[in-house]
Amino acid sequence: MGVTVDPEKREKNEKNDTIIEDEDDEENSMISAAVSSEDDPTLSCLTFRFWVLSTFFTSLCAAISQFYHFRPNNGDFSPFFVVFVSYVAGRWMARVLPTRKFQILRWSFSLNPGPFNIKEHVCIFVATGAGGGSAYATDIISIQELFYHHSINFGQGFLLLMSTQIIGYGLAGFLRKYLVHPPSMIWPSNLVIASVYNTLHGSKSEARDRLRIFVIAFLIMFVWQFVPQYMFTWLTSMAILCIIAPYSRMMKILGSGYHGVGILNFTLDWNAIGQPGPLYTPWWAQVNYYVGIIIGVWIVAPLLYHFNFLEAQRFPFTSTLPLDKYGQKYNQTLIIDKTTGFLNVTAYDNYSPIFGKCSNLVEKKRDMIFIPS
Repeated sequence: MGVTVDPEKREKNEKNDTIIEDEDDEENSMISAAVSSEDDPTLSCLTFRFWVLSTFFTSLCAAISQFYHFRPNNGDFSPFFVVFVSYVAGRWMARVLPTRKFQILRWSFSLNPGPFNIKEHVCIFVATGAGGGSAYATDIISIQELFYHHSINFGQGFLLLMSTQIIGYGLAGFLRKYLVHPPSMIWPSNLVIASVYNTLHGSKSEARDRLRIFVIAFLIMFVWQFVPQYMFTWLTSMAILCIIAPYSRMMKILGSGYHGVGILNFTLDWNAIGQPGPLYTPWWAQVNYYVGIIIGVWIVAPLLYHFNFLEAQRFPFTSTLPLDKYGQKYNQTLIIDKTTGFLNVTAYDNYSPIFGKCSNLVEKKRDMIFIPS
């Protein structure tokens, strides 16, 4: 018995298939433009240069990230710093290291197996990206020692950090089938890095044009940054609402980028403009990102403050400190039993509940839905 298909449904399915194919072609063209399809299996990866440079940059970047982790101004390293500096260092090591082979039992190796290649270079970047950041679990160790006077020994701290870091790698492994293997799951920021690698290690004719564009863009950005950073600092935050009503407390909360939510706050500082990656992030992702900010930061947080949710108007809108009912920094030592180290409920009831800015509630809700999203 034959099966008939509705012509309208067939036409609709064909259109959907065409749209999917067009999207796949667009994604494949993006990947082919940035990632090389050629591979040389003879190139060495885990060379002596790799181990030295990856250890150095991982240690350096981890120290920088951890140092600035406790500071209000983030000083995280740029991935391009590792790419360019490791390239110069690798080329220098390929020039000065000896090429003779060393024999240890049945295993032989060379300090300089040949020219510094792209596989070594990428492995250095991957190693630095995996271990060169700060570990959030250090907050637990620091808070225990600074605020509760409870020291955690090296073994406990090491196991805590390793377990929390490995949980992240484990989740990445479980989700690799859905977030890595599908061709549609591209990471636009990685396409930029891949393009840089192809420029540095590709043919000289293609690299010459790309490097010329890079140098021109770098010089323009370098010169321009002196304008908002040193010459006209007001260009970093132009709060229109604050200019209209400079003495209004509500306008300060709504319009200030430093003490409020930054509605109609414009900037000409590339550090702020380029932070979300507007040059390589897809349009749909940017819309999703900014719509979430507008709803959560520009609408929900001011409304919570306006309607005095959890007595929000008694406290500063942008305070980052936990506060008591008197508006002062919360003194946690008054509610902790010094003998047992546990919470003293009676002291807590006599002292004060913990208060904070209402925007913290929005931030915590965002963090809760971040992983499942």
